[in-house]
Amino acid sequence: MRRTVIALWMDDPETTTIESASGQNTTLQVEDVQETLDGLRVYSGEAAHIGQESVDQPLIHGDGSIEMTTQSVETRTRAEWFAVPDAPTPFAAINTSDGDFVRSMLSRQTGAYLRDAEYYLTGLVDELEDRHDPTWWQVGWSDEDDPGESGMFYPNTYDDSDQAAEQFADRGLRRNLNQVGFSYFGEEIVRGTVAGSGYLELYSPSDWGVPEMARYLMTTAIPHAYVPETDTGGEAVQRTLGGGTTDDVSCDQCGRETDVEEIGDQELCIVCRDQRDESATGGTA
Repeated sequence: MRRTVIALWMDDPETTTIESASGQNTTLQVEDVQETLDGLRVYSGEAAHIGQESVDQPLIHGDGSIEMTTQSVETRTRAEWFAVPDAPTPFAAINTSDGDFVRSMLSRQTGAYLRDAEYYLTGLVDELEDRHDPTWWQVGWSDEDDPGESGMFYPNTYDDSDQAAEQFADRGLRRNLNQVGFSYFGEEIVRGTVAGSGYLELYSPSDWGVPEMARYLMTTAIPHAYVPETDTGGEAVQRTLGGGTTDDVSCDQCGRETDVEEIGDQELCIVCRDQRDESATGGTA
């Protein structure tokens, strides 16, 4: 698993043991437990969820007229994940941004709330420059004063290095970075890309497994990760809050603010929906 979307536990997990578990519409499978070079346990596996989604579809009448209707369709989502709940900063990584159900299942397993996180790219870029002097092969930016102005720039596609450096500065570092691609030589050649949204993917070393990926995240990326609504680190939080976070709906039963759906007269998260279904059918998780 080389594509990761990061998530952080809000509090120290009550238990750092993760086991396979299933509900009526979700399953979390632990397929392996390994150790990093630091002696931390890395759990990894798969998860799946069956849900419902409202979609607009055309309805054709006998007279040829078209009417748009809203219908509920079944969705099936599969994800790969790994987690290090006993790390100094406990975290999990999922290979898709559509991973709310994985975070909910891991929250239920560990007794602590797991939230999707983001990266403060300026700090991460500064650290990579200080430690590795990398080549920046990709620079993505947005203009905070003009949200419609954004772009992606590839400096190494220019023959004139001076022109590339000028473009890099003008189009990237002087605006709001949202993604960078990097390449550097440490013990091995490391090449990857990271986005402020919490996405990080490594293309090399190609032989790294889950423990190596987990250790890389812990030592390089996690120090620059934060949960937007609760971090107090200044600029990074202000950018996130600018998009508005006060409209989040929380689960009426457990308080989570992720994947909440109206069930009867309650707003319930995926975990509490499963528990409710199990109680109704007499099943066990």
